[in-house]
Amino acid sequence: MVFYGIPLIEAGLIVFLIGPLYAFLGMTLVIWGSSRANTVRDASNYAGLLILPLLIIVISSLIGLAVINIYNVLLIALFFS
Repeated sequence: MVFYGIPLIEAGLIVFLIGPLYAFLGMTLVIWGSSRANTVRDASNYAGLLILPLLIIVISSLIGLAVINIYNVLLIALFFS
């Protein structure tokens, strides 16, 4: 079964496996970046850069450059862990 172009198994893995890993990585990088930043603006700019890898993956899958299958999802999860 397919839900808006992404199969349900892959969507479940993305939500329950990659989501928490990316959130933990993001919080770690935000804390690290804010400890090195001189101002609040610098810290928020560091945090804003974290969304770019996700945007690249989503946009490339929507235009057909990347295929989201179970192997790619597990590879991304391995990279984030």
